[in-house]
Amino acid sequence: MRKKAIGIDLGTTNSVMAVVREDVPEIIPMGTNDDQVLRSAVYFSNISGQNHVSFGKEAIERGTEIGSTENFKFDFKRDIGRPIASDTPDHTRVNSIILSALVLNEFRKRAYVVGQEMGQADGIKDAVITVPAYFTSDQRAATKNAGRIAGFNVLRIINEPTAAAIAYAHTKNAQGNVLVFDLGGGTFDVTIMRVADHAYDILATDGNSRLGGIDFDKRLVGYIMQELEKQGVNMTNLSEKEKIQLQYKAEQIKTSLSVNDQALYEHYVNGQGYGVLITQAIFNEITLDLLKDTEIKVQSTLQASGLKWEEIDHILLVGGSTRMPMIRQMIRLMSGLEPKFDLNPDTIVAQGASILADLIVNNEVSFSEHQDGKTTETDRVVVKDVTSQGIGLLFKKNPNKNYSFVGDYYNSVVVPRNSVLPLAVTKDLFAVVDGQSKFKLRITEGNYENPFAVKILGQVEGQVPQPRQKGELLAQVTYAFDSEQIVTVTVSDPRSNTVVARFSVNAQVNQTQEVVKEDLSELQAIFAKFIS
Repeated sequence: MRKKAIGIDLGTTNSVMAVVREDVPEIIPMGTNDDQVLRSAVYFSNISGQNHVSFGKEAIERGTEIGSTENFKFDFKRDIGRPIASDTPDHTRVNSIILSALVLNEFRKRAYVVGQEMGQADGIKDAVITVPAYFTSDQRAATKNAGRIAGFNVLRIINEPTAAAIAYAHTKNAQGNVLVFDLGGGTFDVTIMRVADHAYDILATDGNSRLGGIDFDKRLVGYIMQELEKQGVNMTNLSEKEKIQLQYKAEQIKTSLSVNDQALYEHYVNGQGYGVLITQAIFNEITLDLLKDTEIKVQSTLQASGLKWEEIDHILLVGGSTRMPMIRQMIRLMSGLEPKFDLNPDTIVAQGASILADLIVNNEVSFSEHQDGKTTETDRVVVKDVTSQGIGLLFKKNPNKNYSFVGDYYNSVVVPRNSVLPLAVTKDLFAVVDGQSKFKLRITEGNYENPFAVKILGQVEGQVPQPRQKGELLAQVTYAFDSEQIVTVTVSDPRSNTVVARFSVNAQVNQTQEVVKEDLSELQAIFAKFIS
């Protein structure tokens, strides 16, 4: 009997889980109403000293209607991997990793039941979790840690557009060059890949991890508030709960405008009614710059792939926000092609993740053309990805060169975006003064020379055994990306052929310079307080 594993689309707005049953990816329903999606929302209660956590629609109802907004957590995927936390009723600080783990724990409990129903006595613990293609290394590592805290054996972190393409190719037997336009609740990705037989070759990817459907909602909120102010309504004194209610109402209006020409927002103050009529034309106008941002990303990614529009065979729309008519119209005008949306954009990513999970757990997939120095068997599925972010180092500015930004340093991109994974790149470092033995490196993630436009991943300090004279080779820095885009940086002394320092995203380094898994005990202890 084939082993079972699940695929999870951990989304900003909605999360979905799927499993392969008789070679068909099936969505695993969640909640009392067997919904296909679980809203990515959490609400904390503490009654008589006992913690209680609500999820999905129940959490939204409590947070927007009957409960306290301080205890309502939503859109937290945007903050994963960032040092942001908030309080629960018992004053416990929770970050996005904990919140994501709590959502994933709901999936884990359901996966246990589904696994037993499918003949797997101990349930299903193996999972593939998807992330936006443009996620950084620490965001990917944080997502993986959330899965581990929830009790899953995370087989792999995979890009959402790749998962969607796998689902589409599997279901429709499609081949050729595929452009995936993925606009979710909180993030945007565009990925171009070549699908041929069992092979998925990602050619180029780009995106914006701070652009999604909720940004379109915010434009509606701003417009509604502006129009109500014109009618004499004071919108500056809204409570936090009223602001959240307005945001969720804006989401409903956006959804309505996907099928209707207009939608009405009603507002009441002391029994007096006010209204704002929003047409598709108005919605298009107030979000035009957001739409333009996605168009620019698509065009630049197409150029990076080396393809032309006439070479694109399929355009796949992914994410609930692609239901907006403006998205489909833009795609048609830009490409001259009809986008594909015959698979549910809300569930296609989870379906693709479940297909990949099924292949991994049954040892039927490779993420490189070669394994152990041998060519991958032709009957195995091969998925080849590319880096979504550049990785580099900060260096002192060259006094003989002009720069367009202020400061003493510039960013040198060592591994450019869209480099094929897995890979390792080595850069030589030279002594800048006589007698130098020590070094301090600042590792960056980003695609720009301006250091203010990139992120500092971390700092590596070390010392080589023998001092060098100015201009001599001091050390060699090797950047290694695994096929999940997790980065490890190793600094070696070329004279003694020894490793003198090592850095890995979201990991620790022990005294023998080996990278070890991050200690999650503190996060697991917080997580344990809220699970039943």
